[in-house]
Amino acid sequence: MYPVVCLQEATQAVTVNLGGEEFLFDVEGFVQNSETQRRNEVEKVCVSQDDVKKVVEGYLLWNGYRETYESLVASGGERGSVGDAAGCERDGTRSPLLRTLRIQITHRIHQGDVTAAHALTLSHYPTVLATNPSLCTRFGCQAVVEMIRRGVDGEECVQRLRRCMGGVEDEESEELVEAVCTLLAYPHPHTSPPSYLLDPAFRDTLSDHVNRGIISLATGTPETTSNLGTLIRQCVCVQRELRCAWEGGGGGEYGFADVVGGV
Repeated sequence: MYPVVCLQEATQAVTVNLGGEEFLFDVEGFVQNSETQRRNEVEKVCVSQDDVKKVVEGYLLWNGYRETYESLVASGGERGSVGDAAGCERDGTRSPLLRTLRIQITHRIHQGDVTAAHALTLSHYPTVLATNPSLCTRFGCQAVVEMIRRGVDGEECVQRLRRCMGGVEDEESEELVEAVCTLLAYPHPHTSPPSYLLDPAFRDTLSDHVNRGIISLATGTPETTSNLGTLIRQCVCVQRELRCAWEGGGGGEYGFADVVGGV
C-alpha cells in the first residue's frame, strides 16, 4: 500500500509526520482497543476442561509420548486408566501411536541420527518410503543438514544431496532442496539466510512427516495431524485473516506468540 497526496496548485503544501510529533490519530489506543476486542471475543468461547484434556491427550498419542499420556490418564480419574493405554496397542487405529519403534524413529531424528532413522523406517515401514518420494527427499536433505552441522567435507555433502534429488516431485520438496543447496554454498552456514535449517527444532518437520506417513499406512486413512496441531494451524490462519482485515488487506507473517498472546 503506497500513500499518495494530490496537490492541485503550486501554493498548496503538505506536512508529513514520520513520528517526530504526536499523531492526531491515536495509533496506540487503536492497537490496544483491537487487542482488547480480540481478547474479549476469545474469552466468550466456552471450552471445558474435558475438551482441553482430549486435545492434549490426542497430541500425546499422536506424537507417541506414551509415558506422559499414561501419567495424564492416570491422574484424570474419571477418564480411563493406565490400562487403557495398553489397550490402545490392540486398537487397529491407534496402536501405531504408541509403538516403541515409531518413538525410536522420532528420537533418532531429534538426535540428528537421520541415517539410523531412515534405516528403521525402511526396515519396518518400507511402503511409507516407496509411496512417498517427497519423504525420501526430506530424509536426504535432513541428512545433508546434519552433515553440514558436523562440519563434513563439502564435496561429500554435495554427493549426498545429489542422491536425494530424484524424489523431487512437488514444490515443497523443490524449495527444501534449493534451501539446502543455498546453505551448502555459504562458507559460514550458521550465519547464512537458510541457517534456520540448522536449528534443532527444524528436525520436527521431518519427524512430523514420518509420523503422518506411518499413521496413514497403519490406519488406511489419508495423512492427518493431531487435534492440537490442527487447532494451532487454524488459529494462525484466523489471525492472519484478522490482521489483513485490520490493516486493510496488508497481511504478512504473524508469529505464534502473537496468536496466543494475552489469551
